[in-house]
Amino acid sequence: MMAKTLDEIYALSERALLRHGAAPWVAAHVADAVKVAESFGNKICGLYYLESYCQQLESGRVKGDVEPDVRRVRPAVVHVDARFGFAQPAFARALPEALSAARECGVASLAVGHAHTCTSLGYFTEQIARAGMIGIGMTNASPIVAPPGGKSRVIGTNPMAFAVPDGAGGVAMMFDQSTTTVALGAVGTSPRYCGPNLKGRSSGVITHHPRAGSPVRGGASIPQPDSSVADPKRNAAHRPTPAKSTDKLGLRS
Repeated sequence: MMAKTLDEIYALSERALLRHGAAPWVAAHVADAVKVAESFGNKICGLYYLESYCQQLESGRVKGDVEPDVRRVRPAVVHVDARFGFAQPAFARALPEALSAARECGVASLAVGHAHTCTSLGYFTEQIARAGMIGIGMTNASPIVAPPGGKSRVIGTNPMAFAVPDGAGGVAMMFDQSTTTVALGAVGTSPRYCGPNLKGRSSGVITHHPRAGSPVRGGASIPQPDSSVADPKRNAAHRPTPAKSTDKLGLRS
């Protein structure tokens, strides 16, 4: 397998998006998100999504040349209508206004609507932290996960995330998670990716088989303990891995 540098991944992604109809500034933001995801080793939110982005640009399901509509609807509330385009460029257009609102009010929220999936939520909270604010992100999601002891879908796998600035333009700490050990995107990738980590319920029976318990086929994912999280030595060797998607972000000065 030929290895690619992060700059090569960015250039490849930008070129593909441009070829399929994205405006240059839009392609730049989405390609940057792909590059950042790959830098964390987050394959699900990186190049894995690029083909889907291009297909949906070509089909018109996602608009690659729209200008997001940014509005400050309250002193501490900023809304951005992505107009059925990508989330990353919509966020980029709205972030300066949201940061201004947070500086003026002490806290602010930024809501992104009518956007394509944004994949890694940590991509957004990290930018907030680098601007000197505490960033908290969350999203809406379809029910996929059964609670401990349950067998029916109640909550989604999409994540919660937060990032804290270090006071010098960097990030002191970032937390970005899915609500299950294996996120829904990984389930859809291949049974081999999920391996023995996938645990779900099919017809009320716990199963490790990726297809039998797949939420896509009507099952439900369930949470399970992860020994890697409990092992501080192993955990310290890994950077935080971004999870999946965005809709609302909180900023605090």
